[in-house]
Amino acid sequence: MKIYHISSLNKSLFLSINNLSLNSGFFINYINIFIALYSPFILAALLIIAYLAGKKNESLYAFYASIIGLFINFIIGFFYFHPRPFAAGLGHQLIYHANDSSFPSDHATLAFSIAFSFIILDKKKLLGILCLIFAFIISFARVYVGVHFPFDIVGSFIVSLFSTIIIYVSRKPLGEVNNFLIAIQMRLAKKLNIII
Repeated sequence: MKIYHISSLNKSLFLSINNLSLNSGFFINYINIFIALYSPFILAALLIIAYLAGKKNESLYAFYASIIGLFINFIIGFFYFHPRPFAAGLGHQLIYHANDSSFPSDHATLAFSIAFSFIILDKKKLLGILCLIFAFIISFARVYVGVHFPFDIVGSFIVSLFSTIIIYVSRKPLGEVNNFLIAIQMRLAKKLNIII
């Protein structure tokens, strides 16, 4: 049996958030469960809507940043394993999750990568700020339902910032990729008589 060290601060922060589910009503628990489970689909829809609304380059940059962030998470998980709270016998698990490594959180990395990309690369920061607020809500929900520690979220925050910096530094060559992809999309839309 493997024994993993979980810091007392990480543990106490987790329990203080996760234990809220014991005293909250069904509606609050359901909202957190819904966000914890379905936030990736909401974020995907957001990127599509932003793209169709004219933020084509910004949406593609956010997509690239999220892919890089998730890839970094994969590499980290390959070399470092950290148990999920329920695997360590902590808290109350409100949703099913595989007993894989918890660090960093893929959900939070996806959300923060999109948020940081819009904040840094979009001239109008409002969408990025709203995405950042939603990223914190998602992060809270993942801890609330018992599948992540708070430090998993901190790791995701750092990974997302790093992946967004990579995209920012590479924005000029990636801009050429964007132009190519957008041109293909416009041709397809024209052939299918779709106005985008």
